[in-house]
Formats: sequence, structure tokens, C-alpha cells
Amino acid sequence: MQKKFIQEKKQEEDKKNEGNKRVMEHRSNEFKDLDDVSNYYHQRSKKLDTQMAPAETNLFKDCVFFILGYVGRGESSRYAMTKLIEKNGGRTVMMVCTSVTHVIAEHICHSKRNQLDKAIEKRKVVVVRPDFIFDCVAKQQILDPSPYFSSKQKAATITQFFKTESDNKENIKKS
Repeated sequence: MQKKFIQEKKQEEDKKNEGNKRVMEHRSNEFKDLDDVSNYYHQRSKKLDTQMAPAETNLFKDCVFFILGYVGRGESSRYAMTKLIEKNGGRTVMMVCTSVTHVIAEHICHSKRNQLDKAIEKRKVVVVRPDFIFDCVAKQQILDPSPYFSSKQKAATITQFFKTESDNKENIKKS
């Protein structure tokens, strides 16, 4: 009976020791995780440094661009255009702010056009088509933006969809 008691005690101690070993292994893994975390931040900072590589040219050095809406696919996509601007010393922002010098837009709806008109009145903001960026980079100089102005779109009024009696009379006279 005493042997049984001693064996049970030994088994209990072995279980405790196994539990302690697991705890120690777990704690050592926690420290490994800390190493992984510091390694993560090191890798992240390296990646950000390579992404924010110095500009190849200073073409757009003093320009801040806001890309409004859909501007195209492939080479003229928002991502590609942002990379091209940054590669040439410019900066892009996600919202219109006081530092914006150029707004790049291809198709502008009436409500956005009204917002842009107000922004243009307050400060000198140039609204251009994406071609402006590509042509400036191709010629390695900032070109005159006037040929690249985004055409002012006027919203159709509801009366334009209906013919009035005077329109009908004019059409009859012309016939």
C-alpha cells in the first residue's frame, strides 16, 4: 500500500513537472513572439523606406495633386498615376486641402464640379485631365495646363427634355 502511495505521489509530481515544462515552453515562445514583433517592425520600416524611395526627378517638386474619382485603368489608374507623380517629386493627397495645387479629374459630375468651382474661387487650384501628368513627364517640364483643363460640364435642366409650344411653332414655321 505504501508503494502505491509513493507511486501516486511520483505521478503527481511528474504531472506538475510536465505542467511546469509547458509553462516554461509557453513563456519562451512569448519571448520568441517579441522577437517576431520587433522583426516585423524592422521589416515594415525597411519596406516603407523602399516604397518612399527618393524621387528620380524634381519635376513636380512644388505640386500637390488630388486625384478625383475614376481616372482610368492600367497605366492611367489612380495607383499608377500616384506612383508616377511621387517618382517625379510630387505629392498626392486623399482629400482636398489648402496645400492642393492640382486636381486631376477625367469625368466630373455636376455636384463635384460645384465643389471644385468653390475651391477654385478660394485658392488657385488647377483642374486638369490625367493627360497633363503623362505629357509633363514625357517632356520633363511642367506644361501650360490650359489645353488640359477639364471641360466644364453643365447639368441638364428638366425643361430641356420637354418641347414647349413656342418650340413647336418655330419648327412649323421653318418647315
